[in-house]
Amino acid sequence: MNDSEVSHCTGFRSKEAFDDLFTCIEPFAKEMQYWKGTGNTPKKTATPRKYKQTPTKAGPKRKLGLKDELLMVLMRLRLDHTIT
Repeated sequence: MNDSEVSHCTGFRSKEAFDDLFTCIEPFAKEMQYWKGTGNTPKKTATPRKYKQTPTKAGPKRKLGLKDELLMVLMRLRLDHTIT
C-alpha cells in the first residue's frame, strides 16, 4: 500500500505512521488471547448462556498475521463497516 491508500483506509498520514503504531503495540498483541469459549473463562466473569454445550469457532484458527489484523480493524473503524 502506498501513503495515499493508507491514509484513505486507516486515517494515518503515511505507511510509516502505521508501521510505527504496529511497532509500539506488537509486544502486547503477541500476548493477546482470543476468545475460546466459557470453559476457559473464570466462572465469576462469564456471562451465562443457554447453550447445551459451549459453541466452538468454526474453521481454521488464524490466517492473518498481527499486522494484517490491525490493518483490517483500522479499515473497519475508518470506513464504518460493522461485522454482522
